[in-house]
Amino acid sequence: MSAIDFDSVDFLQRSPLYQDPYPYFEYVRSHGPVWRSPHHDNVLMVTGHAECSEVYRDTAMYSNAALMSGPFAKWPEPLEGEDITPIIEKYRDTLPLSDQLVTFDPPKHTAHRSLLGRLLTPKRLKENEDFLWRVAANTIEKFADTGRVDLINEYANPFALVAVADLLGVPPGFHDELLRNLQHKPS
Repeated sequence: MSAIDFDSVDFLQRSPLYQDPYPYFEYVRSHGPVWRSPHHDNVLMVTGHAECSEVYRDTAMYSNAALMSGPFAKWPEPLEGEDITPIIEKYRDTLPLSDQLVTFDPPKHTAHRSLLGRLLTPKRLKENEDFLWRVAANTIEKFADTGRVDLINEYANPFALVAVADLLGVPPGFHDELLRNLQHKPS
C-alpha cells in the first residue's frame, strides 16, 4: 500500500493491515505525535513517547473506560466539553467489558490490581512454572494434529483461563468445567 492508500484505511476495521502494520504505523507517525483518526472523531492516535507517557500516567485526564471497545462504544449523550468525567461515570457500567480490570480507573483499578499483584509475584509464578508448562502442552495437544490453529480461541484464551484459575486456587478438577462454561466460543 502506498501512503496515498493509507488515507482511506480505517486501521480498526482493516484486518489485512494486522499482518504487517508497520508501514501504516509510519504513516500515522508522519502526522505528528498525536493525530485524530480521519475515520473516528473520538479516536486520537498517540505515537509520541512523551505523549504516550502522559496518557498512561495522567489518570485524572485520561480514562480507561472505553479501552476494550474503543470508538465502537455507544454513548447515550455526546462526549463534549473539557471534562467528560461525569458522562463517563454516569454510563461506565453500560460499556462493553466494563467489569474488566483494564477498563477501571483509579482508585478502583489500583485496588483490584494490588489484589491480583499478590498472586502474580515472581516467586509464585516460579512455583507455578511446571504447572504452566503442562497446561501449555495439554492445550497444544488439542489442536496439534489438525494442521491449523486459531491462536486466540484455541490457545491463548484457554491457557490464560486455566492459568488464572490455578493462581486463584481453583482445584484442577474444575478446570475443564471452567473451560466449557467460561471460554468464549467464536460464532
